[in-house]
Amino acid sequence: MKLRVNADDFGATKSVTDDILDCIDAGAVNSVSIMANMPAFDYAVAEALQRPQLNIAVHLNITRGQPLSPPEDIALLVTPQGNFKYDFQGLMLAYLFAGKQQRAQMKLQLYTEFKAQLEKVKQYTAVWERKPGLDTERNIHHLPFVFEVVLKLAKEYKLNNIRLCTERGGGSFAVGGRVKWMVLTGLVKFFSFGDILQKEGIRYPAKGYFVLHKLPEALAAAKGLGFLQPGVEEEYVEIGVHPGCAAEAELTPFGYDPAYCKYLIACEHKSEKALLLQWAALNQKRS
Repeated sequence: MKLRVNADDFGATKSVTDDILDCIDAGAVNSVSIMANMPAFDYAVAEALQRPQLNIAVHLNITRGQPLSPPEDIALLVTPQGNFKYDFQGLMLAYLFAGKQQRAQMKLQLYTEFKAQLEKVKQYTAVWERKPGLDTERNIHHLPFVFEVVLKLAKEYKLNNIRLCTERGGGSFAVGGRVKWMVLTGLVKFFSFGDILQKEGIRYPAKGYFVLHKLPEALAAAKGLGFLQPGVEEEYVEIGVHPGCAAEAELTPFGYDPAYCKYLIACEHKSEKALLLQWAALNQKRS
């Protein structure tokens, strides 16, 4: 069993990316999920290419920022201003209350935008050769209709790794975080996502921790595990982390979304980064 400590939001902004790079270089993070539709994507790719031992996943995103597709092609997913309009709950409810035809259109539009993001990453051959995994912003692929689209793309692009959140990420949660964890892990079990991926020959974590800035329990569970190397097909534990904090000057492109701005500059990111660096330093002393 190996360990994959994966930092989400790689490429969201330069400052977020730099914080993640600090964790990579300190030996605390060995995997990133890159956001193809975000301002610092090209910078993030350039930095990732300088670190050949870094695992890479594509952080498919239809809940933050603007799409790569023409807004008119994905009109059900964006506001009139061309920004993504749904969070996890909003997307779930929109699909739940949609008619049969609109549901089909939503899935087609999800496919269109996700494919555009994958194509942008694929332009970087050296990244694509690392066989990137797939996950999503806000873990929306745990919604069955989104899972169906992501699985279709994984098969189409011959990508053999998809994140599943199966474990609580440690510590106490706020009520909202606790409820979302219950929803995510419940969906994985109820719809047998792991069995589906296994039948398709697609890998997923033996344990996947959904952290929400509460690392101690997850890190304790990973004690003694060596890092998973790119392209190596072994069972692994994945811990998802978010140690990147944006600078206030970087928030302008997201001014339409106050909740995301608040998330990007949340002090919890700095605390999480400090804990990861402390954990890495402790591991170095032990070795």
